[in-house]
Amino acid sequence: MKTENTTLHAFKALACFSIVSLHFLLPGQFGVFYQIVARFAVPFFMMLSGYFSFNISRDKVKYRLKQMLLLTAASLLFYTIVHFVNLVLTRELTEKMAAINLSDFADFFLFNSPRDLIGSAATPTWYLLAISYIYTLYLVFYKHFHRLTSFGVSLFLLVLAFVLSSIQIANFTIATSCLWVFPFSF
Repeated sequence: MKTENTTLHAFKALACFSIVSLHFLLPGQFGVFYQIVARFAVPFFMMLSGYFSFNISRDKVKYRLKQMLLLTAASLLFYTIVHFVNLVLTRELTEKMAAINLSDFADFFLFNSPRDLIGSAATPTWYLLAISYIYTLYLVFYKHFHRLTSFGVSLFLLVLAFVLSSIQIANFTIATSCLWVFPFSF
């Protein structure tokens, strides 16, 4: 008989409220305090994704990746349309098109930062991209990860994240945050 850890549901509810509260300020000093405390929520959700992905089949991970990519594509399309309409209405489209360069695409694909391409409203999509990258890494290294102990995989990825974090590149902390959280998926 499989038992479910019901405590995680209470933590998920708290994390959901915390993520929502990160996007607006609750009133007073409590709001400022809670804004700081609520920062646990996003990494916690990434760890929960890993927890619920532990010992699942490769096909299930493929299904989750497909669903995540569809959600990501829909979100990015939505934010692109909103950003385009905003640029047209503010008459800034020509300037923005002239200002786009290769580093904007690098920021988008390597560092999960769509801000320069499709506007600052799209910033929350970094999470969808990060989870998609994690599922992709999981599939690529699936057979290798299952040969190693979870401690060995975690140790390797934490050391890799530490090394990469020491490199001073703009927006690199977003990309390495995946590596800091990914080990706890095992």
